[in-house]
Amino acid sequence: MSSERGTRHTYDLAIVGSGGGAFAAAIAARRRSLRVVMIEHATIGGTCVNVGCIPSKALLAAAESRHHAGDARFTGIRTTAGPVDLAR
Repeated sequence: MSSERGTRHTYDLAIVGSGGGAFAAAIAARRRSLRVVMIEHATIGGTCVNVGCIPSKALLAAAESRHHAGDARFTGIRTTAGPVDLAR
């Protein structure tokens, strides 16, 4: 492959995409001392890391914490949960 500067690079493995499977393949290849290039047209990390699984789980955890804060489970311990700004 040629870069913009005319330098040639040789790779043992080219991976298209950069999601979880791509990173697992790259790590496995590097453990075998292979030269790896990852090709990504968008944000590195793929859907799961950036807008799917991980952000969704973080939002669910925050919602669960808010739910528990608004649920007076123990007498003598007062908790509150402020309003949620859905537009934001």
